[in-house]
Amino acid sequence: MTKLHEDERGLLMKAVAITLVFLVVFGIAAIDTGSILVAKYNLTQLAEQAAFEGALAYRTGHDKSNACARAENVVAEQDSDATHPRIGWCVVDSDGVVTITLKKTANTFVAKRISYFEEFTHLRATEQSGAPK
Repeated sequence: MTKLHEDERGLLMKAVAITLVFLVVFGIAAIDTGSILVAKYNLTQLAEQAAFEGALAYRTGHDKSNACARAENVVAEQDSDATHPRIGWCVVDSDGVVTITLKKTANTFVAKRISYFEEFTHLRATEQSGAPK
């Protein structure tokens, strides 16, 4: 009987240690996922706002380059980490609808360091807007 109880010594500490490791890993994964989702939401909102401001600028002056410049200013003012592709990031059609494409890398603890998850941190948002009449 005594030998059976000696084998069980320390079992509770092992279970607690394993549980704590699991909770830490789960917590980091939750924080990284939340960071990615918040960054994606903010980037989408920024692209929408830039498209709207660009459409307003086009509506007042009918100048496509001015509309894209206004959209670029909005992006620079709101989020210095957000970038855009070199070509085709700002498209103004003949009806004055402006389409904006933005890119950003989400700030995460672990996901950006693991090659399998790294692709999830590279975010892209495309929004379009026309100025109200």
